[in-house]
Amino acid sequence: MEHKLNLGKDDIYSSMISSSSVLGMCIGAITAAQIVHLGRRRLLVIFGLVGILATALTLISNLWIIILGRLIFGFCTGIYMTAGPRMLDECIPTHLLDSFGVFTNIYANFGVMLCLILGAGLPT
Repeated sequence: MEHKLNLGKDDIYSSMISSSSVLGMCIGAITAAQIVHLGRRRLLVIFGLVGILATALTLISNLWIIILGRLIFGFCTGIYMTAGPRMLDECIPTHLLDSFGVFTNIYANFGVMLCLILGAGLPT
């Protein structure tokens, strides 16, 4: 990406690309608190499709479109991290609620850790 967009490793635009998804996650999690009452399953389906389209935007070799795609993808992730556990709490039996409640966050953090470990082996 650095070669296609003529970016350096310490360039401000590289930082914007990296942090745009985190900003989108924050906005998505805050927004999801207000719209989760519309239906958890509906939100998961809609924002799953929007997330796929946002990922497709990041394949275009334009800096601002990549930033926009990552921001939208982060927004969808924030919705998922809020609506997913709520839907899980509604679908599992109450006697299993204690053991399943923490697994959403554990697996999300495990997925982030796995990506960081796999990315550490990539050439710079």
